[in-house]
Amino acid sequence: MTQYETDWMTPAEKPAQDRIYTDKTANPEKMLKLRAFQADMFERISLEETNKKASLLDRVESKYLLSEAQYGRLLRELADSYSVLEVCGTAVSSYETSYYDDDRFTLYYQHHNGRSDRYKLRLRHYLSSGEHYLEVKHKTNRGATIKSRINVDGVGDREVGRFLTEKFPYEAGRFRPVLKTVYTRMTLVSDEGSERITFDTDLRFMGAGGCYDCGDLVIAESKHERLANTPAQKKMKELSVRKASFSKYCVGAALLNRGLKSNRFKPKLLYLSRTSATGLTGLCGNRITPAAGGNFSIASTVSDVSSSAVSGANASATAVSGSAFSRVAVPYSEVTA
Repeated sequence: MTQYETDWMTPAEKPAQDRIYTDKTANPEKMLKLRAFQADMFERISLEETNKKASLLDRVESKYLLSEAQYGRLLRELADSYSVLEVCGTAVSSYETSYYDDDRFTLYYQHHNGRSDRYKLRLRHYLSSGEHYLEVKHKTNRGATIKSRINVDGVGDREVGRFLTEKFPYEAGRFRPVLKTVYTRMTLVSDEGSERITFDTDLRFMGAGGCYDCGDLVIAESKHERLANTPAQKKMKELSVRKASFSKYCVGAALLNRGLKSNRFKPKLLYLSRTSATGLTGLCGNRITPAAGGNFSIASTVSDVSSSAVSGANASATAVSGSAFSRVAVPYSEVTA
């Protein structure tokens, strides 16, 4: 296989895997088959069972960056001690997320400049259920992360405006979609309930500066009890996987907007560019330039949702059109073309 290392598979599994996938960029549907193949290593667990088992009230969050080969080995090692979360009949879900910022990239620079009290505004589309959620993520000056969201499908302007007034401290009309991310996610829950860990794969960034395919990068985020030493943590240490911060919005915005200051994110950007330049199959690369005939338009990509998608005379009245948000989703085939 040219794109994926499969030394974590048994000899019997490799031929079947070769038939499933050879080139993910050209075959996104086959990529999903690969993810389903990986999910089938685990017993299934429902969301209700997960909430009972892993409430994680005193939780700590840790992020890790893995290669595809490390990810495959890790999954095999965890199959006996974790279950995979199943929602709407599937264990592998596809996500599309549009991030909003103003012309000055205020929210981006809050993070870049190390501001402790900062916000992100995004619209998330769950492809498995078809639902759309407008989300506000607030990192407080005490280090806590507060996520608030509202389902915008069929919701009126007034309700969305009220949500933004309560949760978002800026005039919503200033903000427009500046970055779209597409990725697949699988969630594992430890059998003893001490950990819930998500794996985001097949990550792509889309914006005014073009597109960027992150190839074999896998982003793991573990939510675990404060003093827990979980099987996943132990195995990642054995695989030389270390904790690493990674903001999808900030890394994607820095990659696709060359004029933005990006000193804070240079280690991640160098990480991506270095692995691409050396031809390694385990990590990221593959920048895609805008198509001939003009610049890439994020507005046209999200079905002509313009900056008025988060708009109105003021945030307290008609800040956001719920009907506009229902049109934000982009077909997966368009994103991966």
